[in-house]
Amino acid sequence: MTKSPSYDYSDFKEDAVPAGANILARIGGIARDQLHAEARVEQLTADLANAKEALRHISENLLPTIMDEAGQSEDITVDGMAVQIKTAIRGNIPKGKEAPAFAWLEKHGHANLIKRQFTIDFGKDDEKWADKFERDCAKRKKPLNSKRKRTVAAPTLQAFVRGQLEEGTAIPMETFGVHRQRFAKVKVK
Repeated sequence: MTKSPSYDYSDFKEDAVPAGANILARIGGIARDQLHAEARVEQLTADLANAKEALRHISENLLPTIMDEAGQSEDITVDGMAVQIKTAIRGNIPKGKEAPAFAWLEKHGHANLIKRQFTIDFGKDDEKWADKFERDCAKRKKPLNSKRKRTVAAPTLQAFVRGQLEEGTAIPMETFGVHRQRFAKVKVK
């Protein structure tokens, strides 16, 4: 009978790993991955905000200004791109001007533009009460924590302002936050 040579396999033997050690390492790795992902989202969000601001600056300032310098009041085509300057009348009731704006609208027969919004807060344990409120608002037995707000939707206000200006009606421009916005549109031909 031949004897097999004896080998020392101790260099290949895995060290005993306490139970749970691998899972803790995986948790740590995944937690680091989350932190990296959060940082990347934060950076991309900041990059997006900067890119939007750069686009706004080009569209609302640089292109309209250079078109004015060139004496171009109409659309032009350059390097295979159609460049068009548009003008929009914008309006948004500024903070602190709501009362005079609503008063003007009411006085001049446009109160129908004003919408009333109610916000009612129910507690986390008030699901049944919220359901009852939906079914029978007029018969409520519990005082409500509500907020009432009067508002004019921005698109509605802008359409109203444009219409009034087109008709030649004088409106309080500052009260309605009216301004002209010029911006460029570029399309590849």
